[in-house]
Amino acid sequence: MRRSLMAIICVLICMVFMVSCLTDSEAARKPPKPRCGDRICNGTETCSTCPRDCGVCPPPAPFCGDTVCNGTETCSTCPTDCGACPPPPPVCGDGSCNGTETCSTCPTDCGVCPPPPPVCGDGSCNGTETCKTCQADCGVCPAMCPDGVCNGTETCVTCQADCGVCPPPPPVCGDGSCNGTETCSTCPGDCGACPPVCGDGTCNGTETNATCPSDCPPVCGDTVCNGTETCLTCATDCGACPPAPALDVVLAWNANAPEENVTNYKIYYGYSSGVYEGSYDAGTNLSLSLTLERQRVIYFTATASNSVGESGYSNEIWYSTMYDYWE
Repeated sequence: MRRSLMAIICVLICMVFMVSCLTDSEAARKPPKPRCGDRICNGTETCSTCPRDCGVCPPPAPFCGDTVCNGTETCSTCPTDCGACPPPPPVCGDGSCNGTETCSTCPTDCGVCPPPPPVCGDGSCNGTETCKTCQADCGVCPAMCPDGVCNGTETCVTCQADCGVCPPPPPVCGDGSCNGTETCSTCPGDCGACPPVCGDGTCNGTETNATCPSDCPPVCGDTVCNGTETCLTCATDCGACPPAPALDVVLAWNANAPEENVTNYKIYYGYSSGVYEGSYDAGTNLSLSLTLERQRVIYFTATASNSVGESGYSNEIWYSTMYDYWE
């Protein structure tokens, strides 16, 4: 019985082993189930479902309408994605005046440019220019008297209506008529000699020293003692001066500064200015009494002396014994 049991167990073991071996060989014959991350792109794995095993998907082929302008798409082949193409640059001669084309750059497309407006002074009288609006280009308008404009060769003589009355001609000295700006000074031939005018610096006409001393100073020798003439300045007209008696005079002067220690004042006299013939010592006195000769003009000056020496002359005075006055 025991041997039978052992045999049954052995059979069972063998059967299990065979089943196990069969299962392993069948499993070896079946491909493994795909798994993302096993580094094998298999089964239903794609670049979209498992880029780790299958890699990054290549970009999709461009197609017009995907809102992306890419690949070979252009504004010409796919304006939906790439937008409308810009207008082509203008071509002179294509029959269309567009872009930057003008009559100057492309008269074939844009036509001939109109003539420029007239410019006064360009040497050409054209457009609306006339002799009235542009004399420089169109010349002087022919004179038409009367047209209200003094022009061309019109003058006050030939067309008074346009140019007005002619002014009087300028005065001509020597035409026998004292007119216009002519005066006795500018044209004595027409207006006559000017009457003497006292104060004009000229002693003329009937002016004399008596009637106009400012123009006619006294003249020594005209037998009239007038103006500033005296017996001293013009004995011919005024006669000899009467003799004068001898005169007693007192000369006085101011003292020098005390620090100068003046020891003597000396008075010099003479009969010509600056020429002295004698002197008087006055000591330290500040005056000197003298009796002067008659019919003389006497000149005086003074000096001061101290231990150093004598000073220069003071200012000069003179006295006339012909008349009783000092100068």
